[in-house]
Amino acid sequence: SPGGVAPAPRPPRPAWHWVVGAAALLVALVGGSVLAVTGARAAWDALGDGSFLGLEEGERYGDNPVLDALWDDCEAGDGLACDDLFDSSGFGTAYETFGLTCGERFTEASAPEWCQDELDGTPVREDVRPADDAVLDRLRDGCAAGDGVDCDELYALAEEGSDDERFGVTCGERYSQLRAPDFCAEALG
Repeated sequence: SPGGVAPAPRPPRPAWHWVVGAAALLVALVGGSVLAVTGARAAWDALGDGSFLGLEEGERYGDNPVLDALWDDCEAGDGLACDDLFDSSGFGTAYETFGLTCGERFTEASAPEWCQDELDGTPVREDVRPADDAVLDRLRDGCAAGDGVDCDELYALAEEGSDDERFGVTCGERYSQLRAPDFCAEALG
């Protein structure tokens, strides 16, 4: 210090600064937690059955003909149909659980990542009966409108070599058959 004089010590902060600071921190933490919980609850409510993600609507067998067809094929041992059923159904539905458990062959806790891998040796999509015309028409319309999930389902449910199968695999004629993506739901997402 110049001149050899020590600077005067700073006075301590008044105690009320600490009290106000602690109160502000507490309000911010509690308010943030309430906001986070409220936001999480609102987000969960917004998810609903997942239809905004392009998922099929319906809770249980009998509610949706597309999911019912996948259920039947999954129950018959088609692992790919089980995986498609899980991927195409809403959150927490009986359809989702049936697909997840590979047609109730596993518990939810012991379910494999992919049913198709576990149910090997089972013909995949070779003996799948085509869906009725009303279902195919609805899927074709959705695919034409740009719904990738409908394109994938149309491809999966249509007769092999049919116009519907080609329309589905090309994502509604948005791609050539040689350049078609693996899943229209991802490409058109």
